[in-house]
Amino acid sequence: MAYGLITSTHNSRVQEARRLKLAKHRNELCRVLVEGTKHISDAIGAGGRLLRLFVSADSASARTVSELIEAAAAQRAEVLLCSDRVVASLSSVETCQGVVAVFAAPYTDVGEVSERMAQGSMGFLLDRLQDPGNLGAIVRTASACGACGVVVSQGTVDPLNDKVVRSSASALFSVQVARTASLADLIRDLKSAGIRVIALEAGSDRPYFDECLTGPLALLVGNEGDGVADELLRLSDAVVSIPMPGRAESLNAAVAVSIVAYEAVRQRMRV
Repeated sequence: MAYGLITSTHNSRVQEARRLKLAKHRNELCRVLVEGTKHISDAIGAGGRLLRLFVSADSASARTVSELIEAAAAQRAEVLLCSDRVVASLSSVETCQGVVAVFAAPYTDVGEVSERMAQGSMGFLLDRLQDPGNLGAIVRTASACGACGVVVSQGTVDPLNDKVVRSSASALFSVQVARTASLADLIRDLKSAGIRVIALEAGSDRPYFDECLTGPLALLVGNEGDGVADELLRLSDAVVSIPMPGRAESLNAAVAVSIVAYEAVRQRMRV
């Protein structure tokens, strides 16, 4: 643990961490803030690389915080004892739990995700998804159903957004997340590698359960308002929808992905 108590929000380490509240700095530094004892503990347990832990003096003696300090020491991460006001300045929630951590961004190369799909796994492609809650829930679904990774396009909400981190329940650190400048180019590459690309689109008349979802597979989901871009629909091997005989006109993007992903799991269990 660092010697002395940090009481100034102008401390260089505190200022650097606070800049991670902005997407520009998160992506420049390839670092992400995680706060709260459970989220930090889960992130460590999921394989996240802890770099720095800010602990408020009032919470340092709590058992759960002491365990985090021990885990930080095991990873050779820096532990900084701070005043409550300093730690609160790093928090993005109303009630700060007194611990905020800096982790290395859990990004991977898109080629790694593609390679795993080519070997028979299922992956997710996200086209301009905007809601951080949706993205976090999709990452959580990817972790739960054994998907090999999630690839996000330009125009998709920042995967390191604090709401994404919280809604993913730290699954962000257990799932390969990659970024691509061109989903169209990626889809062409995937198809050349024998990976089928199945787009989810409400206007399709083909139910998802009529589609074969075994083997190398990429599920493509689009923007909450506009759906999948027309160019990407044309490139896809199939376009499927989820029948909705009820009154609702559409489903939340994360819910839609989960429904189709678990149909893929069902089919794969029967092969």
